Amino acid sequence: MLLIWIGVLIIAIVRMKIFIIILMFFVIGALLIIFNNNLSLYREENMIKFKTLYFNWLDDFYGNIEFILKNIISMKWFPENKNI
Repeated sequence: MLLIWIGVLIIAIVRMKIFIIILMFFVIGALLIIFNNNLSLYREENMIKFKTLYFNWLDDFYGNIEFILKNIISMKWFPENKNI
């Protein structure tokens, strides 16, 4: 019974670490957009510009992931039977 609880605890810790890594990725992306475009977010027009840039970045990121996954799925992963 103790081993089951240890396994559940390890899985929970790994899931939490993955969530934190993903969250850090999106926060660092937002910070890069802010600093590369010299946006001061206390002004409303800069907030609107940041929102547009950030969602465009997310859309491009999603498109790139979609492209990569489509190519991975369409690849031939099994060896072909060839007569030697």
